[in-house]
Amino acid sequence: MFSSTTSAVSWASSGNAATQRGQAQQAHGDGYFRNQQEAGRGLMGQSTYVAPNGATVALPHGWQPNTTQVYQGNTYHVDASGQYHVLTGNGWWVPVTPQR
Repeated sequence: MFSSTTSAVSWASSGNAATQRGQAQQAHGDGYFRNQQEAGRGLMGQSTYVAPNGATVALPHGWQPNTTQVYQGNTYHVDASGQYHVLTGNGWWVPVTPQR
């Protein structure tokens, strides 16, 4: 027979499991939403990149290698391998990476 302490622990564990399930469902929904947004950007010829400060920016993914572009107030350069870089305020070219 279960004691009241065991029953209370079981009830608390069941509540924790429900909370974790809810959090997992929310994370799944959030991920689905992000993927749908990225697919839409892809249809518009853009991809999401992460800047060095952690900010995300949607940039055209059709820029040719060895070109420099001014886009939305920032200067970007695509090197020979296709890597995007942004010109910072101190004159340094810093890579922006595709969001995964």
